[in-house]
Amino acid sequence: TWGLLSLSLMLRSAQAAAVAVTRAVSRAASSAGTLTEASGKLGTPGRSAVAGVRVVVFGNTGFLGRYVVNKLGQIGAQVVIPYRGDEHDYRHMKLMGDLGQIVPVELDARSPKAIREVVDGADVVVNLVGINAETRNWSFVDTHVHLAGAIAEAAADAGVDRLVHVSHMAASAQAPSAFLRSKAAGEAAVRRAFASATIVKPASLIGIEDQLLNKMGEFAKNFEFLPLVGDGSATIRPVTVGDVASGIVRAIDDRAAAGQDYYLGGEAMTRRELSEYVFRLIRCEPRFVPVPVKAMAGLGSIIEKFPNAVLTEDQVLSQTASETIPAGAKTFDDLNLRVTAIEPLALQVLRRYRPPRV
Repeated sequence: TWGLLSLSLMLRSAQAAAVAVTRAVSRAASSAGTLTEASGKLGTPGRSAVAGVRVVVFGNTGFLGRYVVNKLGQIGAQVVIPYRGDEHDYRHMKLMGDLGQIVPVELDARSPKAIREVVDGADVVVNLVGINAETRNWSFVDTHVHLAGAIAEAAADAGVDRLVHVSHMAASAQAPSAFLRSKAAGEAAVRRAFASATIVKPASLIGIEDQLLNKMGEFAKNFEFLPLVGDGSATIRPVTVGDVASGIVRAIDDRAAAGQDYYLGGEAMTRRELSEYVFRLIRCEPRFVPVPVKAMAGLGSIIEKFPNAVLTEDQVLSQTASETIPAGAKTFDDLNLRVTAIEPLALQVLRRYRPPRV
């Protein structure tokens, strides 16, 4: 009995000491204003450090989410990863931080109370939630406006220090697609609830698991041509997913980023030029079939009625919107980051679609 009591007291003392150290490191981080300066205050610098900062990342199981969680894990932040599915959705992220630093929490995303409980005690909240096609359960407005607003309201009510909301570079109330209009409405909802939120507006993302180069490369390999929506003149600024993840972490890191918008994109090109680039990397003769917007949108409206649709009407309309950076807008430069050239990563993605004869 005395042994158990002594063990219990020791565990409580250790727990109290850990909490005290974490709070001390958190205060050090707050005074320094950066996560990176706090990293390594306790433990080996890197994933085994204790930065004393608790970050909740909504949308962590998506394409961008895993990269953001990994970047945060590298500097010793404790990362809470709310999820709606099962353990297969998040288990690969458990290795991105030291023991106890990656914390999965089951979430009912339609419950404001559940969202409030998840963000309670957090220093930073990052919202990456997004869909590129509507479902019977989640519309664009539900996901990008109502849920984004609910997360911002919960963060404000919980006294969270920083909120980073991820939108899209082409988001606009006048955009041709419902996806982009809902993204713009979501930004407004976040601003109303959390005025000092940082809004990150990335261009089209590329990476090993992307839905841009992979789709184009596979289509070009299978059919030996690429369709061009309209004349393919819309501007696109492909940017690596790793660069955007670094930008998000840097925005968290910099207190001057509070209340700012950041446009994160790469070198500008037209969609036709991107298609030519894809053909060049897969070593095939470029062949294009220009398709009028209305005709392509009509095809998308038919395809989207089938399960696991590879194209929707709204996705076609999104391709007619240009990704532009307004004059004077904040970019990677304002976060002291250099944009990585897309060539090495694009080659890594597209070389698998080269014909066997090449």
